[in-house]
Amino acid sequence: MIKRIRVAAALGLAAALAAAAGCVKTTGLEVSGALGAPSDGQSELSRAVIVNNARLGRTLQVVDVRHDIQNDLLKAGLTLASKYEGTLSFQYKFAWFDAAGMEIRADSEAWTPLVLHGYETRTLQGVAPHPSARAFKVKIRR
Repeated sequence: MIKRIRVAAALGLAAALAAAAGCVKTTGLEVSGALGAPSDGQSELSRAVIVNNARLGRTLQVVDVRHDIQNDLLKAGLTLASKYEGTLSFQYKFAWFDAAGMEIRADSEAWTPLVLHGYETRTLQGVAPHPSARAFKVKIRR
């Protein structure tokens, strides 16, 4: 009887771990930018890089993050450099957020495939879908 309880507990633990593993983020890198209070007529851009996949983090480097506002729309640019001598294939997409932190048109952007060859540098650009966008996130996955 005790053996059955232990087996059942072990199976329950294994099922819980498998379910938790299914909830792991698929994004390997996240690069975020948010407009701050303007100083001298220019909006300041704060940025953050989050690495959720160590292997992707070792092979890709975020060189630069830029922004501009054109026709009342936030435009974001991100320069990536491959730190790998071979071919590196991944996907990326932009997500846009309003001043309250709510995502604008969630899941309306598709993942875009990109291939970088040995030590290549490439710039990704996106334009917000709405003038209320004040922050962005670029999600990168393998």
